Amino acid sequence: MENNKCCGTCKWHHPDDTFPADWICVNGESENCGDYTEYEESCDHWEERGTRCRG
Repeated sequence: MENNKCCGTCKWHHPDDTFPADWICVNGESENCGDYTEYEESCDHWEERGTRCRG
């Protein structure tokens, strides 16, 4: 998988509502759905985030 196709650049990587410093996969197609994911992690269901930036 390309370096830029990681959880941190995926449109399905969202901050946790309770702990915004933690990020969760919300892609129902991913084996990681519902799990906390690190920026550098990846899976086969990556989708481009677009112009939205982490921050």
